[in-house]
Amino acid sequence: MDIPKIRTTKNYAMQEYPVYCHGRNPEGNIVLGDPIFVMVKIRKDAGCNSITSSVECPCLDDSNDWICRASGERVNCVYRFDIP
Repeated sequence: MDIPKIRTTKNYAMQEYPVYCHGRNPEGNIVLGDPIFVMVKIRKDAGCNSITSSVECPCLDDSNDWICRASGERVNCVYRFDIP
Protein backbone atom coordinates (compact mmCIF):
# COMPACT_ATOMS: atom_id res chain seq x y z
CA MET A 1 0.00 0.00 0.00
CA ASP A 2 1.32 3.46 -0.90
CA ILE A 3 2.05 6.01 1.80
CA PRO A 4 -0.82 8.52 1.83
CA LYS A 5 0.11 12.01 0.72
CA ILE A 6 -0.79 15.03 2.82
CA ARG A 7 -2.86 17.60 0.95
CA THR A 8 -2.37 21.12 2.27
CA THR A 9 -3.73 24.57 1.58
CA LYS A 10 -3.40 27.74 3.62
CA ASN A 11 -6.69 26.78 5.33
CA TYR A 12 -6.18 23.11 6.20
CA ALA A 13 -4.11 19.92 5.95
CA MET A 14 -5.77 16.61 5.10
CA GLN A 15 -4.54 13.06 4.72
CA GLU A 16 -6.53 10.09 3.37
CA TYR A 17 -6.08 6.52 4.57
CA PRO A 18 -7.51 3.50 2.76
CA VAL A 19 -8.74 0.94 5.32
CA TYR A 20 -10.46 -2.44 5.20
CA CYS A 21 -13.09 -2.64 7.93
CA HIS A 22 -14.81 -5.73 9.36
CA GLY A 23 -17.52 -3.78 11.20
CA ARG A 24 -18.18 -4.21 14.92
CA ASN A 25 -21.14 -4.94 17.14
CA PRO A 26 -21.75 -3.16 20.49
CA GLU A 27 -19.47 -5.68 22.24
CA GLY A 28 -16.61 -4.88 19.82
CA ASN A 29 -16.70 -8.21 17.95
CA ILE A 30 -16.12 -8.39 14.19
CA VAL A 31 -19.39 -8.82 12.26
CA LEU A 32 -18.42 -8.88 8.57
CA GLY A 33 -16.77 -12.02 7.20
CA ASP A 34 -15.30 -10.14 4.25
CA PRO A 35 -13.94 -6.66 5.02
CA ILE A 36 -15.23 -3.64 3.12
CA PHE A 37 -13.12 -0.83 1.68
CA VAL A 38 -13.36 2.42 3.64
CA MET A 39 -11.63 5.77 3.03
CA VAL A 40 -10.77 7.68 6.20
CA LYS A 41 -9.90 11.38 5.87
CA ILE A 42 -8.07 13.12 8.72
CA ARG A 43 -8.25 16.92 8.67
CA LYS A 44 -6.62 19.74 10.65
CA ASP A 45 -7.88 23.27 9.98
CA ALA A 46 -5.50 26.23 10.23
CA GLY A 47 -5.91 28.32 13.36
CA CYS A 48 -7.81 25.54 15.13
CA ASN A 49 -6.52 23.02 17.66
CA SER A 50 -8.98 20.27 16.73
CA ILE A 51 -8.42 17.28 14.45
CA THR A 52 -11.41 15.63 12.77
CA SER A 53 -12.07 12.62 10.61
CA SER A 54 -14.64 11.80 8.00
CA VAL A 55 -15.35 8.34 6.63
CA GLU A 56 -16.59 7.18 3.25
CA CYS A 57 -18.28 3.87 4.05
CA PRO A 58 -21.42 2.11 2.78
CA CYS A 59 -22.28 0.94 6.32
CA LEU A 60 -22.66 4.41 7.83
CA ASP A 61 -26.17 5.49 8.76
CA ASP A 62 -27.64 7.92 6.23
CA SER A 63 -28.92 10.26 8.94
CA ASN A 64 -25.80 10.22 11.15
CA ASP A 65 -22.30 9.69 9.74
CA TRP A 66 -20.99 8.59 13.17
CA ILE A 67 -23.20 5.47 13.32
CA CYS A 68 -22.22 2.14 11.73
CA ARG A 69 -24.99 -0.27 10.64
CA ALA A 70 -22.75 -3.26 9.74
CA SER A 71 -24.02 -5.37 12.66
CA GLY A 72 -27.66 -4.36 12.21
CA GLU A 73 -27.33 -2.39 15.45
CA ARG A 74 -26.36 1.23 15.92
CA VAL A 75 -22.73 1.52 17.08
CA ASN A 76 -20.20 4.33 16.76
CA CYS A 77 -17.83 4.07 13.80
CA VAL A 78 -14.34 3.36 15.15
CA TYR A 79 -12.73 5.51 12.42
CA ARG A 80 -14.91 8.61 12.99
CA PHE A 81 -13.67 11.06 15.64
CA ASP A 82 -13.18 14.67 16.68
CA ILE A 83 -10.31 15.63 18.95
CA PRO A 84 -10.80 19.05 20.57
